[in-house]
Amino acid sequence: MHGFRILIPYNKKMKKLIITLCVLLTTIYCGAQKTWKEPSQYHQQDMMMIMHLTVNDVEFKQDETIVHMAVDYPAGGYICFPKHTKLMDQDGKEYALKSGEPTRSNEDSCKVDQWLQISPSGRNEYALHFEPLPETTERFHFIESYEQNGFRVWNITSSETKPAIKADLFDSNWRNDQTGDWMLGLYAENAVYDSKVWQYEEKSEKKVVLANGNDKLTIAIGKEKNGIREFNVNGKKIKLSRFDSNLPAYPTADETAFSKELKKGEATITGIIKNFPRELSNGKITYYVFSNNIVTRNRSNIDVEIDSTGVFSVKVPVYGTSQIQLKAKMGDFEVNCSDLVVEPGKSYFMVQDYNRNTSLFMGENARLMNELSAFPATILPIFTTQSRVNYEIIAKFTERCMKHFEKGKEKLDGMTANHPTLSKRYRDFTLEFNSKETASSLIMQWFGAPNYTLPADVVASAHKLGDANSTLPVSLTLGMDKYMIDKDYNEDLIIKQRYYETPEMIRSFEKKGLITLTDEDRTTLDNWVKRNEEGKRIGKLPAEQRQEAYAKIDEKFGSYNNIEDLLSHVDIMDAYNQWAPSDIKRIEMFTDSIYKDKYMHDLSLARNLAKILNNQKKPLDNEGQALLGKIENSEYKVLINETQEGYLKEMAERAKKADEVIYSVSAVEGLTDGKEILDKLVAPYKGKIVYVDLWGIGCRGCMINLRQYTPQLKQKVKDYDIVYLYLTAETNLENWKFYITELNLIGKNEVHYNLTRKQFTAIGEYIKAPGVPRYLLFDKDGNMEYLDRNHLGDLDGFKKKIEEMSKK
Repeated sequence: MHGFRILIPYNKKMKKLIITLCVLLTTIYCGAQKTWKEPSQYHQQDMMMIMHLTVNDVEFKQDETIVHMAVDYPAGGYICFPKHTKLMDQDGKEYALKSGEPTRSNEDSCKVDQWLQISPSGRNEYALHFEPLPETTERFHFIESYEQNGFRVWNITSSETKPAIKADLFDSNWRNDQTGDWMLGLYAENAVYDSKVWQYEEKSEKKVVLANGNDKLTIAIGKEKNGIREFNVNGKKIKLSRFDSNLPAYPTADETAFSKELKKGEATITGIIKNFPRELSNGKITYYVFSNNIVTRNRSNIDVEIDSTGVFSVKVPVYGTSQIQLKAKMGDFEVNCSDLVVEPGKSYFMVQDYNRNTSLFMGENARLMNELSAFPATILPIFTTQSRVNYEIIAKFTERCMKHFEKGKEKLDGMTANHPTLSKRYRDFTLEFNSKETASSLIMQWFGAPNYTLPADVVASAHKLGDANSTLPVSLTLGMDKYMIDKDYNEDLIIKQRYYETPEMIRSFEKKGLITLTDEDRTTLDNWVKRNEEGKRIGKLPAEQRQEAYAKIDEKFGSYNNIEDLLSHVDIMDAYNQWAPSDIKRIEMFTDSIYKDKYMHDLSLARNLAKILNNQKKPLDNEGQALLGKIENSEYKVLINETQEGYLKEMAERAKKADEVIYSVSAVEGLTDGKEILDKLVAPYKGKIVYVDLWGIGCRGCMINLRQYTPQLKQKVKDYDIVYLYLTAETNLENWKFYITELNLIGKNEVHYNLTRKQFTAIGEYIKAPGVPRYLLFDKDGNMEYLDRNHLGDLDGFKKKIEEMSKK
């Protein structure tokens, strides 16, 4: 078979041509094989702060784009990448998911539309193969779904390649090279100068005339040469250089330290939100600022009103130098847009541009935020398992956390080595942030640990990183709050375990003469022991078999409601409250056990006393006041006392409202027969339906029902003439009035009586149900019907019953 041979004369010109073609082909091939390593991205985690997606790198190929992604999720849990997962480029065009075959040894197999189990480490890595993105892609979004539980990673861009400087004057930012400060922003709709947003009255390549209220500003603009222009601002000449990403490093060092002073005040934040990726919103976007008081634990979500041009201004309450967060919310989703570090009484100006993934800050307080935006060295938290694990898994997760922390330190060291003028406040905040986030990740493992108890070495590592740095404000990072919440809650839980309600505990009360048990009560205790033994066996069964097994336990040993009824007996609740430590005592016990450093000890006491105040909404009792006296930090004491003063005023107002619905017990004074007492209390309302609720402020079930279910019940039957009669026994008058108003039990058809203990017990004996909560219903003729507590879960059935009574 003959073929064709083409002869090409070989000379120097041809050699040069061949080399040029080879270089060109290599360039084209390499362009098609480009990779974004550790790209910049807006991370998103789920509403419960459990799942987290991170794009490790992106491979651009001619026939596909591969997104290498890490998923942090509780060990043993399941995730799924559905077939409608896609990428969306900057023009809104979508690229479908094709497969999830691994391409690297560390990656797991991922079958599209199938559930994938997370490894014991709590992290899986996947390679997701999509239709090829164009080579010209500057940014794109990863979209798993627009639904409530769907995930998105936004504005994925190369962190290595800076965007080319655009020639458009009215999409530009300018800095002073001598000071390093951002001085001027010229945009299509408005301009930024002197930490203000200005509107154009005149606009050309040579001159702009700006207005902000009554203020006017004229800026003459010189020609650009090598990225530098001369601007004449109201007669003052200044040379500025253009930059098109985050602000470059400042030219001089700054060793200013953070102020440790803890004082209350407001930080004012003004600025512009530019180019939010609305193709992702699928609806209205709202913004808010999140802040947190490290002592009182009061969290504020301050709404941010943004006009049609993206301009906003908001005042945020802060206590000491604090990290706050600007967030965007779209339906059920929210994403963290920018973190700021602010001080009370100071103002901050920012422009956030989503097209460039930049956050720029202007004014006297701008340097730290500019550095944090331009040189990110803070590490993302690692989320731990939420299910039962063994100590081997805890050890592996701890090792991973510490490696992650060391990687953050290396990143910080690299940043400061490459940019030696980075400020002391940048260095201090970044290390503090990484320390607290790692400490929080470590201590969170208690939730899955055997008996909720972590190994001593894990606790020691968490303390080393999490406890306060005496050179920095304790309010500096949000991570400190997360760390202390989990640490305190875990230690409190361990103490509570010693005082759990158990059959042995009830029998010990009888031996001490605190209660008297009936034969029926003793049978319930015996069945409780048997249920516990059987429950240990069932806990080892596969999940799909447990529900049926638990149902058989109810058949064999009686419903768990029997145990709840026993525990709700008034005399047993009184005995438990005498025996178990109070909330105040537990605070002292666990604070003494875990915080040896006086500064952390004071902070923990103050935070937990504030929690008691905010939960009870009334001043501390004598025991609480005594514990407050042990706090040496005067700043904390001032805050706690201010909170108490607020509740004193509130209680006085509440007492006036409660007096209107509280009735004298003189009508039943001296009566000891349960039926007679009830008949006497209900008699004034003959001709009306009367709903009776027997409750107590120390009864958890009572309070849950009154807060969550009773309002729903009232709403369901709001069109009927019903009197709500609330009976309690020998309750402290001040506390009683407080809870009547706190639970909103102050309607015109609501009546309250505080009976003697003997009278209350007599009613329980009469209705053969001595515990609380208990519910009764009287018809218009005064005939009584006992209501099972489950009526609160069957409101349609309850309404039907009321309808029938109303017709009689």
